Amino acid sequence: MKNFQHKYLILFYILFTIIFLIFERMPDSYLLWRVVSKSLIMFVLLVFFVLNTFHVPFRFKFGMILAIILGLSGDLNLALVPVDSLFFLAGLGSFLFGHIAYILIFTRINIQQSYLKLNPILPVVFLIYGIALIVYLFPDLIEMKIPVIVYMITILAMVLSALNLKNNIPKQVFRFLFWGAFSFVVSDSILSVNLFKGAFPLARELNMLTYTLGQFLIVAGYILYLQNRQSSRYN
Repeated sequence: MKNFQHKYLILFYILFTIIFLIFERMPDSYLLWRVVSKSLIMFVLLVFFVLNTFHVPFRFKFGMILAIILGLSGDLNLALVPVDSLFFLAGLGSFLFGHIAYILIFTRINIQQSYLKLNPILPVVFLIYGIALIVYLFPDLIEMKIPVIVYMITILAMVLSALNLKNNIPKQVFRFLFWGAFSFVVSDSILSVNLFKGAFPLARELNMLTYTLGQFLIVAGYILYLQNRQSSRYN
């Protein structure tokens, strides 16, 4: 963490996550506080990213800013689901485009050799996991079958695009980016099972904690990547 400035924002990030989880367990009469606290989580992360990349040319950070804003939009829409179920589709769409933004960010990073080409079994493992989860959820998806399948394909592409960076970028940067993407897969898996197969103990807390961890690790990893590029004059 020594490479980051404005570390106090990380504390606010954690604090707003805890506050949201508290309001999440309260009746819908606390919906406004739930919406505000959840929106502040990604807003703080956006501020953290902007301040830590203040001197980085905008063209190198536009994609991440867009991804964070899409995440904020997704959070806001999912928090409003008690008002209208259509907000769920809006939230799913926001996160879908957020993952696409992450894919574009990861694939734009120059690599010497594709890690996945050297280890072709890894995409197969993730594909098997994705198929197994879809098969498990399929009877309960009803009209959500196509959106969920498209979303699953996208998030698996996102984590694989992060994994492909292994041995091509500094180890610390890779760990942040990959484990952030992987945490996203875990988070969305928990959310889908909880939503379509029925709630299980601490599902909402586990979903939110893995989600916020994933978002932070990806953003922090990209900050480190941009700092490395800046130190080498973006060569």
